[in-house]
Amino acid sequence: MCANKVRSKMPSETRKIRKPLMEKKRRARINDCLEELKRMLLRNKKESLPESRPSKLEKADILEQTVELLRRLTEADAIRADANSCRSEADAYRAETDAYQSGFLDAQETTRNLVDNYENLPPTDKRRLSVYLFPNSNKPLPRTTCKHHISSKEDMNVVWRPW
Repeated sequence: MCANKVRSKMPSETRKIRKPLMEKKRRARINDCLEELKRMLLRNKKESLPESRPSKLEKADILEQTVELLRRLTEADAIRADANSCRSEADAYRAETDAYQSGFLDAQETTRNLVDNYENLPPTDKRRLSVYLFPNSNKPLPRTTCKHHISSKEDMNVVWRPW
């Protein structure tokens, strides 16, 4: 019976010895991580801290600054994701618009060729029909809606209406 009591005391005694050592290691890990965070914050800090105390940051200061930096990075990532989404939507719209405009210009050219090559139509009627169907034939329509490709302000106001 005595042997059982000795064995049962040993784990508790071992625990009493190991607990402070484990706590010391845990605190050392926390402090090492806080020191690493402090170095990273000081290296990446945009506005300079007061020169007299950059190494005197308290643990709470380090944690607060880390949380703030992570918030800013998260917000920047969200803004970047929104911008990429808008950019891809604009690219899709631009491609659709360009395809539509290209198709319209092809149809207009085909119609112009048909009117010009129609033999049973007198030249005056061909001219009147061309003026009616192609009122802006003296100035070409821009191929794209991009403002860098539009040659003048006058061309920006050209709106095609199917009626």
